[in-house]
Amino acid sequence: MELVFVHIAEHKILKNISFDINSRFKCHFNNGELSITTGDRLDNYYNDILISAVIGKNGVGKTSFFEFLQESYYLSESSGVLVWFSRLDETFYICPINCHLNTITGSFSENCKTIDDVPSFYKKHNIHQMLVDNIAIGGSARSINKRRKNRLIHNLTPLVSSSKSAQKSNLMKLLYFFDSSRWLKSDRKDIRVKFDFEFKHSALTSIENLLNTFKTDEKLKSRMKVDEDRITDSVNRWKELLMNFDFNRREGMFNYLLIANLPSIVNYLCSISIIKKTDKKPLSLILFMLFLEELSQNGFDSIITPSFYNNATKLAGVTYGHPGADPEILAMHFQRVTEVFYDIGSEISSINMEHQKSYSTQGLEVINYSSTDASFILHLANLISKLPNLISNNMTYGWIGISSGELAKIRLFAELYYSINNKKNKDLNEQYKLIVIDEADLYLHPEWQRTFISELIEFLSHEFNKDNLQVIVSTHSPIIISDFLSDDIISLNKEHGRVKAAKSLGFGTQISDLYLSGMHLKSTFGEHSKKALTMLLEKGKASELNAEDMALIKTINNENIEQMITGNIYD
Repeated sequence: MELVFVHIAEHKILKNISFDINSRFKCHFNNGELSITTGDRLDNYYNDILISAVIGKNGVGKTSFFEFLQESYYLSESSGVLVWFSRLDETFYICPINCHLNTITGSFSENCKTIDDVPSFYKKHNIHQMLVDNIAIGGSARSINKRRKNRLIHNLTPLVSSSKSAQKSNLMKLLYFFDSSRWLKSDRKDIRVKFDFEFKHSALTSIENLLNTFKTDEKLKSRMKVDEDRITDSVNRWKELLMNFDFNRREGMFNYLLIANLPSIVNYLCSISIIKKTDKKPLSLILFMLFLEELSQNGFDSIITPSFYNNATKLAGVTYGHPGADPEILAMHFQRVTEVFYDIGSEISSINMEHQKSYSTQGLEVINYSSTDASFILHLANLISKLPNLISNNMTYGWIGISSGELAKIRLFAELYYSINNKKNKDLNEQYKLIVIDEADLYLHPEWQRTFISELIEFLSHEFNKDNLQVIVSTHSPIIISDFLSDDIISLNKEHGRVKAAKSLGFGTQISDLYLSGMHLKSTFGEHSKKALTMLLEKGKASELNAEDMALIKTINNENIEQMITGNIYD
């Protein structure tokens, strides 16, 4: 199934306007009469990918056109006609929406079926629509039908969100793409980015604030029955351990994670709901102190045993006047954290990856690892995500040396890849998909715009079933448009307040001509420079150029323009 033609009788700014989507056929609709004839599409040019483009200035209805396509999946107040073609039975399916269809003419009139219930037609034939919109505002993408769920509509726009779950979801899709994509592994070995992991220690202020509270709170001192110097010694011992940490041992990373995150660990354990609010501060200090004392006397192995933690929790309650919390529950939470630490250490040591040391503003050691191995990055990021936020906040990771534009392009491919490879959509690649990419050029440097369509075609050819695929791209970029044949470009322009579709320049056209004719620009100069050049031309014709004007003319890098302005003087 493939989309051939769209006529919009009325939808927002668009009124009585037609779009030939598929240049294999030519369609015309007027006063209820639809005609369908043969077109001249060159499939080999796009490697048999059915792809077309929509261009035009802001406000001419590009997004409204995409919205109309989505509205057709629901009961809608908009009106128009869509024409679909099935290669399996060589039939055109005519889908009128709140629009009267009188007759069908042309060379294919005998191969047409009129559809009364368009949403049911989409469900019957599993016609999916996949939207990727590069504009994301306030954590959600620009999209219609947010309140109406439909299994055939897939919004693949990466959400820009500060929430940890959304960031993790975006990251995992990217890493999955890098780890699994056949296209990347076969043709695009140049698309490789380095990933950096930074393992920091808990914030010093977290434990120092507790210590200061202990020093100034006489009730707390009395309740805890602990000497102030003993707690101060524990804080100093923790700092000293970090400053003199040795990575020579195989289990070094595990030990580092344990000691570096110790303040965060005890804060997490004391934040569990079974701990009373009034007990959190004293229990944090006592557990921190007991950890450090045990570590100094018996080493790392002793503090990760359940027996130590059970005894430590009981000791906090009995010896230091703490009412006590269920030691088995706290020991269970502590064991879960240490198990993740151990897995992180094992993952790092298994690939014998070199680490780099740096130091925080407090002079304590920070450990960095960098990698381009997607499988390793994905696994390590997954492990970190299993930790409670209070602890995982000490472990940051992200891309090195990748711009927002490059990331936007890679993310677009990653979202498309994930859409057909995740378990929820396991059969999607064998069903028809209309992929809509809105604002394809957004964030892309001109060089990336130049290669975008070529990369998109290569990617889709490797990863998607081309027989069940169609793509419509909207863009403001004449560089992207230069990769399309003119018959596959829908150019929208507003004339006298009405939007019209017109033929556009494309393949083989110079960029400057595409700017002026294809994108409907009034000039290829910026408006400010255009005004200055016009003023210089007028003054040159009148022989009124002064010294300041001549200084400005000398900055012009185009000899022809310079001569146009100064011609009257030198003639």
